[in-house]
Amino acid sequence: MDIYVALIVGIVPALAIGIVVVYLVREFLSTNLKSKHIKLKENARNTLLPVKLQAFERVVILLERIKPNNLVMRLHKPGKNAQYFQAELVKSIRAEFEHNLSQQLYVSDLSWKVVILAREEILQMVHLASKEVSNEESATVFSQKFLEIYNHMERSPIDEAIKVIKKEMMKFY
Repeated sequence: MDIYVALIVGIVPALAIGIVVVYLVREFLSTNLKSKHIKLKENARNTLLPVKLQAFERVVILLERIKPNNLVMRLHKPGKNAQYFQAELVKSIRAEFEHNLSQQLYVSDLSWKVVILAREEILQMVHLASKEVSNEESATVFSQKFLEIYNHMERSPIDEAIKVIKKEMMKFY
């Protein structure tokens, strides 16, 4: 019987110490793993931040390039007719957008939807101007009508989209 008591007196404390050691080692490893995970996330965020900021910049450049005033200044060619100019505007707007499609990976869904809406509104203005100006008119007449439609809008879809992009970007500062 003494042998059983001696075994119990020796085994119970050893088991208790073993359980405590296992618990402490698990906690240490868990804490260490969490710390490494946090560091990895922080490194990823620090690496991704410049890319995200560059994407915001590219989206704003896209919006500025499809702003009617800038389109007209960049694409107007004296001597061309309205039909030619309309086609050039649509082609340029679509090309600018397609060139920047990958930027949607770095901005929120809301921001990207606003960019799409701005593009669609500008394309609608081109279409509206084409209905009000005959194809044989000069590109200058078409430009004036296009800019007139844009200038009579209550709000600029481009400026509204830029505001949304800037607001989202400020979350990173």
